[in-house]
Amino acid sequence: MEENITAEIMCVVAEEARASYPPEIVHEVDSNCEADAGGSVERVVGWLAQWRVDHPSDELAALAAAGAAGR
Repeated sequence: MEENITAEIMCVVAEEARASYPPEIVHEVDSNCEADAGGSVERVVGWLAQWRVDHPSDELAALAAAGAAGR
């Protein structure tokens, strides 16, 4: 039952993300097993690495500062 509730919550979260953000920035990743989770982590790390290439370090610092201020 707990797995079904978790799955339902994740479906709602995914639907809300798709409704709230442009489709090109919403990505669903599988995590049904350990291999899926590892692949998903690698994918996100790759996105972050590319973002760092595409954006100057001063933007990264500003983003980090904004995130720290929101805590």
